[in-house]
Amino acid sequence: MRKTCQLMITHLDFLISQLTEGGKTLEKIGKDFSTSKQNISQFFKKRGINPREIEKERRKNPIWYARHWRKPQLQTRDWLLEQQKKGNLGLENLAKQLGISVYKLRLQIARLGMSLKEYYPKKGGILIPCSYCGKILKRARRTKARNYKNAWCNRQEQAKWFAHRKLD
Repeated sequence: MRKTCQLMITHLDFLISQLTEGGKTLEKIGKDFSTSKQNISQFFKKRGINPREIEKERRKNPIWYARHWRKPQLQTRDWLLEQQKKGNLGLENLAKQLGISVYKLRLQIARLGMSLKEYYPKKGGILIPCSYCGKILKRARRTKARNYKNAWCNRQEQAKWFAHRKLD
């Protein structure tokens, strides 16, 4: 225990940086030094460092989370902005690409101070031609069971289309 303590004293700055920015928890640091989480906590407290305060601060830090999850592209906004430019939108798609949950991705985007609006698919209709005149119409999206087979500009064109169809 004494050798471990002396080793930790010599690497105190390194330990603090690992706890704040390195993505390590007290438990992981304890494993690195072959000691318990409680011993690491006591070691910090004896030196006037409150590990709980450090943990609270790091929860606000997006860099810590990116390193903890081993996703370096989430440390800054750059990768997310690049994905926006490419058109890779949709939180589900990005989360799947990164291998993390949508919830974690949403929190990280919020920590980086970005808006979530850009990551939701744009609501809008589909463009289909009028079955009678060919004019392009915008209609609401439907489920696969109710796809539009025919659409018309107005009721008169619908009636003309049915009349023309009966003649054939």
